[in-house]
Formats: sequence, structure tokens, C-alpha cells
Amino acid sequence: MNFDLNEEQQMLADSVRRFIKQDYTFENRKAIVASEPGYSPGVWKTFAELGLLALPIPTEHGGFGGTAVDLMPVMEAFGEALVVEPYLSTVMCAHMLGHPGRAVDDRHPGRANGATARGPILSAVAEGRMILAFAHSEDGARYDLNHVAVTAKRDGDGFTIDGLKRVVLNGPQADRLLVSARTSGAATDESGISLFVVDPQTAGITMRAYRTIDGFRAADIAFDGVRVRAD
Repeated sequence: MNFDLNEEQQMLADSVRRFIKQDYTFENRKAIVASEPGYSPGVWKTFAELGLLALPIPTEHGGFGGTAVDLMPVMEAFGEALVVEPYLSTVMCAHMLGHPGRAVDDRHPGRANGATARGPILSAVAEGRMILAFAHSEDGARYDLNHVAVTAKRDGDGFTIDGLKRVVLNGPQADRLLVSARTSGAATDESGISLFVVDPQTAGITMRAYRTIDGFRAADIAFDGVRVRAD
């Protein structure tokens, strides 16, 4: 695979580094880490203006349809500056929403795979109006990505989610959570895992927020009878 940057990718990388050098000094970062939200809305707006939030989003939803190679120089620059804004979690979730798997309920594929719901979310991310967090890690998983004990059971025209997620990166800052939950099978089965977009303000959600050792924000999130629509 060719990892050499083309002209557009190099221009974007240069723009990111200029912004970081001028406006994301280590002193500025310290102030952001110490702030109540733990990230800078102004910096997030600049990310949107630079096109960084739209980078991995499909073109039909207002994005640029970028690849991992497009993201590579951005993440490299962010790593060098120890950027604490919730970029990784947001673009990772956006990528998953933009490239969905099969529907939960094959009888209603258009509804169950959230086709109509994804568009507004992805557009909001691209415009800098929404932050996303991936709620996946659990007790005892030991880095096994198939280990999902949180359940989502059919409940009328929707689902009810129950269980506990640990160390949800940027969970306290998220406007929406992308939650992995088991719709079938045992806790460590490879199949039977589905993804749900959940408003963190939904009844039944309890969030314990904290700061990680590197200055990011994370949370343990409990789901107790949290009801979501099938879409």
C-alpha cells in the first residue's frame, strides 16, 4: 500500500501543523485539559472549518469520503501535540455509521439498520455540531473485541439495553453514544453484536465521568432498561 501523500493530503497536513503551532501550544492544551468540558469548542469549530471532521464521512452525507491514508497525517500531527479534543472517538464512530453492516431485523432492513437516522448524524459531525463516543469496553473483556455482555432485547417497536460499559473515551463530552450490545448469542460469540445510537440523556443511563492519565475525559456508563427505537 502506498503511504506517500498526494498534493491535497500534504496541504491538509501542513494546515493542521500550522494551526497547532500557532494556536495549540502546550500552555493552551493545559488550559483546555483543566477546563470544565475538557476540550475547546473553538478548536472543535476550527477542525470543522479545516474539513477534518468531514474527512472520513461519505460524500453523500456532506463528507469527503477519505481513507486511512487521508487521516494518517492528521492523527500524526495530533499525536505530536497531544491534542485532547474528542476527534478519534468521533471519526471512528462516524466511519462505522457510514459503513454499516446488515440490519438487525432483516424483515425491515431500511428501518433496522438506521438508514434514515444515519444521514443527519453524519452531516452534524461533518459540520462540527455533534461529538460521538464508542461505548464498547466491558469488565472482563481483556481486549477481546467479541466480548459483549451488554444486552439489547426486543421491546415492541424498539430495543431495551441493559449492562455496563467501561472507560468510554470522550463519553462525558458526547452528544450521542454508539453502543455495542448483544442481540443474540453468548457473551463471547463473534456474531450477535449490534450497534445502537443512543442519546446519553436517555432515561436509565448513569454516567461516572473522570479524567484519564493523559488528560482525556472518559466515563463508565451503566444502562438500566434504556429504551431505543429500532431506527
